[in-house]
Amino acid sequence: MTTMKKVPAAAPVALWLGGKKALSAHIIEGIEAVEHRAYIEPFIGMGGVFLRRTWKPVLEVANDFNGEITNLFRILQQHYPQLMDVMRFQIASRREFERLRAVDPSTLTDLQRAARFLYLQRQAFGGMRGHLAFMLSCRVLSVFRLQFCIGRLCLTPLEGTPSFWRLKQASGAVGSF
Repeated sequence: MTTMKKVPAAAPVALWLGGKKALSAHIIEGIEAVEHRAYIEPFIGMGGVFLRRTWKPVLEVANDFNGEITNLFRILQQHYPQLMDVMRFQIASRREFERLRAVDPSTLTDLQRAARFLYLQRQAFGGMRGHLAFMLSCRVLSVFRLQFCIGRLCLTPLEGTPSFWRLKQASGAVGSF
């Protein structure tokens, strides 16, 4: 693969309803079998396919229409240490989960929104967005796990467009979806 660079696979940021955990190996095998200069992920979610790929083309673009997701990934790219500072002392409790769930995200800064979203996703049963239910566990935020994501996201443009076709047009004929 001459236009692609070998990179370590990274785990997704959190669980996501509709995530591709069970299918990711099969999907990635198909993607990596084709030489391409650009990879456009139209619905990144928590990065189940995007982050698990082990070959990186010259250009990668991540997209998701969900503004909470694109905000989280942008904060991970640009303000990782600050996000870790915000999340450092968060406890896994039903009370904190319910408190954060009740907060209107539009009243928060982007950093607070990202921390809230990540906390709820990490503590929610099965990553079920919209039907968030606290999962009784002691899952803590894995800083090591997120650091691998940062390396993969470093130079990746993040889009928030609802139009898959607009992304396809922007990539020309060099993209793999």
